[in-house]
Amino acid sequence: MKKYITKISLLFVSLLVISSGVILPSLPEITVEYREMNATFVELLGTLPALFTMLTVLFSPRLAKKIGYKLTVQLGLILLFISGILPIFVSNFWILFATRIGFGIGVGFFNPLLFSFSSAMYQDKELSDMIGYQSAFEGMGGIVTSFLVAYLVVGGWRHTLWTYLMVIPIFLLFTLFVPDLQNEASELETTKQAKKSFRLDLSFVIYLFLLIILITVYMSISVKLTSLLTEGGFGTARDSSNALALMGIGAMGAGFLFGRVEAFFKQWLLPLAFSLLALSLLGLALTHQVWLIMLMCLLSGLSFRTFIPFLLNRANQVTDGSGEQRTSLLLAGFNIGSAFAPVSVRLLQNLFQLKTVSSIYLVEAGLVFLLALLTLIFSIMPRSKSFRS
Repeated sequence: MKKYITKISLLFVSLLVISSGVILPSLPEITVEYREMNATFVELLGTLPALFTMLTVLFSPRLAKKIGYKLTVQLGLILLFISGILPIFVSNFWILFATRIGFGIGVGFFNPLLFSFSSAMYQDKELSDMIGYQSAFEGMGGIVTSFLVAYLVVGGWRHTLWTYLMVIPIFLLFTLFVPDLQNEASELETTKQAKKSFRLDLSFVIYLFLLIILITVYMSISVKLTSLLTEGGFGTARDSSNALALMGIGAMGAGFLFGRVEAFFKQWLLPLAFSLLALSLLGLALTHQVWLIMLMCLLSGLSFRTFIPFLLNRANQVTDGSGEQRTSLLLAGFNIGSAFAPVSVRLLQNLFQLKTVSSIYLVEAGLVFLLALLTLIFSIMPRSKSFRS
């Protein structure tokens, strides 16, 4: 029973990883309230957390080794809570701006360390399951916060920030039931001292490159879906919202199923996941039926979120002591792709002279089909052992 409570307490922290999106639906209202500010600064409120999370995840494991893993996670949760709640009581725009930076740093403190806790406490199949569950809880967090925002937004955008009261029970559960990893961290450091310094092997670099490409593609579905429906005249913004909710459900399902799916498909998992993502993009590009759009969004969430725990599982299953560095780099790559996705999609449009959303999805489908083929070839070739061991 205690082991089950420990798992739940650790997983609940993952609910907060993507909770920065609470403020996104309110950006138009915030723009009106701060009309004297340049609209670009208001829009930055949506991307600042991802940018600073990207920077923080690279050094939070080092901080954890100095002050303790549990304390670092606790500091991250406290910073997230203060940054989330403070704008309710303070109206100054620049304080709001600073809290978004603080929010991103808070997430960056604890996000990579959640995988450190999992890799220290679990092994093999149980570790694969746990990493999948963490991915699922991230998706669940997005759904829960969206539901709370929809309920609280009637009181104005500041009321939506009461969502961050959920940090309090999560903090208490983590503090009470998750053990510190200071001892395990010291052993890991000793192991690493005895081995060669961490070097980026080719397979890891390829996976990191794929991650940045695929998060850009995945984000383009979210960013462009409403335009696709209204452009074609066969759907509304509400249909888009429902489709994106299904995408989140697909992502959550992928996390819960990851351990079993990974054990069943093994080296064929990535080619299959990429093929399904390409199929979903092709369906989005060609269909004019709302129910098919929703089905394709569900499929895209399922396929993409199979890839994320696959990478994190590979990073945390290595035996050379480099799991934390690899996890931090993967999370940084994820945030880079996410933060700059709109810019990347715009570059893709300019490069191929794409005029419609359908044409964007069609080109992306071709790109992902190509990646599926390349990963199929890569999966049957001898690979660097350092990312597989």
